[in-house]
Amino acid sequence: MQLVSTSLAESCIRNSEHDAIYCNEETISYHQLAVRVEHVCKLIRDKQLLGQRVLIHLPKSLDYVVAIYAVLATGNSYVR
Repeated sequence: MQLVSTSLAESCIRNSEHDAIYCNEETISYHQLAVRVEHVCKLIRDKQLLGQRVLIHLPKSLDYVVAIYAVLATGNSYVR
């Protein structure tokens, strides 16, 4: 079984400029997704939320997907 963060990293290497997500008429590449996820991961680490449940209170959007990836990549769990 592969971790979500590992799977995303491998997809970014293989498909850097390909479309990763299309939502609400907005598209981002794997590279853009990885950059956004890393930014949110840094926020989670800076807030010292590692090992915590994180509430994601966003409408379904690209930001919502980014938040889920970031929470999982930091080893946390999320509630919606």
